[in-house]
Amino acid sequence: TCSNGVKDDNGADCATHNANECQSCDAGHSLTGTAGAQSCTSCPAGEWQESNSHTGSCTTCGAGSTTNTGAGTGAISCTPCGNGEYDHDNSSESACIPCSKGKYEDTSGSTGCSDCLAGTFLDQTGKSKCKSCQLGKYINEIGKSTCDNCPRGFQQNELGKSECVACGKGMFQSEYAKTACDSCGGGQYQNQLGRSS
Repeated sequence: TCSNGVKDDNGADCATHNANECQSCDAGHSLTGTAGAQSCTSCPAGEWQESNSHTGSCTTCGAGSTTNTGAGTGAISCTPCGNGEYDHDNSSESACIPCSKGKYEDTSGSTGCSDCLAGTFLDQTGKSKCKSCQLGKYINEIGKSTCDNCPRGFQQNELGKSECVACGKGMFQSEYAKTACDSCGGGQYQNQLGRSS
């Protein structure tokens, strides 16, 4: 039977009518209040109700998902957070959060983002894949948004590296972010590694 307070199509109290004549709460709403004073109310932010119901309550979205209305009310479904975003709690009262710079997430429905590994970086938010450090650059830490230039006396001619290579004996590099070292000129020598001149 219908609960008191829910009205039929003519506005009459359901307690005095056949239950089949009662209106159910629309999807995205639940029956609230006490007997004799019940009404349909929009599901609060972070909760949902997928079907019309006389008695259904709203359900909380799990971690890693958000309602189809984001921070709005009256949701009819939960949706997993997409790649590059997350939701860390069970309340799901807001839209999914984009991963910050230096972090990524390559699966949907995530509760957190992962740090970019050494040799990789991310200079944008909400991404599902880190970028490799460019030639002449490196990064030896995780979760970074930029790569560092190789210092003078060093070079890097490969992508995605966590360190630079010191110039060998007889070689030098006087500039930053280079992919090769220069040879000493005629009549000159260099017997140390990583020299800038």
